[in-house]
Amino acid sequence: MNVNTGDIAVWGVSRKQETGIRNKFYSLLINVFTRSRYTHVAVIDVVGEDVFVYEAALEGVRRRRIVNEEIYILDMASEINVKDREYLESLLGQEYSLIEAALSVFGINFSKSSFWFCSELVHNYLTRKGFVLGEDNTPVGLISSIMINYQKVLRVVKIK
Repeated sequence: MNVNTGDIAVWGVSRKQETGIRNKFYSLLINVFTRSRYTHVAVIDVVGEDVFVYEAALEGVRRRRIVNEEIYILDMASEINVKDREYLESLLGQEYSLIEAALSVFGINFSKSSFWFCSELVHNYLTRKGFVLGEDNTPVGLISSIMINYQKVLRVVKIK
């Protein structure tokens, strides 16, 4: 498998999206406001042959298995250690904030909020691991920061 625990998963409007009209609608809104084809990010957790992601989605912060999806991958070469896993697990069930996600497009961030959006969760996770990232908390801002600061490239992977 060409995916490792700790890599960053990236979804875009041109790739197969999670089902549901509501998810597709919000993905399109993110695309329109950020002017980017990248609309969602998550932290990958590989267990055996199964690929899971920690993500902040409309349903809240969750860990879900991904199957039959074509996604972009940023190889981070940074495993999830015990402290990382404890941190990510502690966030499960916390609420998603559509308002905070929308305001992040305008550079407004709520660092003390208990609500999450996808790129904020990944940004906080990577920052805790020592990665130095920009202040742009949108998916495209986060991805750009990783690609520029760490010379990473996006590659497409089909998760079966």
